[in-house]
Amino acid sequence: MADDEVTARLVVEVKERVRREVGASPAPPARTSDAAAGRAATLRCAVDLAGHAADLGGCRPAAAGRGGLAGRVSGLVGKVILKAIWFVAGRQSAFNRLTVAALTEGERLRADLEARVAALEAAARDARGRTAA
Repeated sequence: MADDEVTARLVVEVKERVRREVGASPAPPARTSDAAAGRAATLRCAVDLAGHAADLGGCRPAAAGRGGLAGRVSGLVGKVILKAIWFVAGRQSAFNRLTVAALTEGERLRADLEARVAALEAAARDARGRTAA
């Protein structure tokens, strides 16, 4: 599958998930605009998809066997190439997992702050209502 096809499929899947999440989520606090809610849902979906694709070295192909000297040489060359790929993929996978973890934590902190702001706004409205009465 070509990169363009994969990208197109990911975009469609993210849009689908955003539509489902925004439609199923409770009403956002008064300060949160629909655009901000949509961006937050898009971020959550993108982080979720990135989490699934973070591990590059998950599937390692087996080397095909050949006989004779040519088979041994091609086997050794293949092993060297695969080890180099696994080395790079392993480091990239570790970076990807750390990035996804950081984004997930950032999303959690954003949601916590949004809830705190909503609680403070509600408390301020209640306090104003009590002092006005």
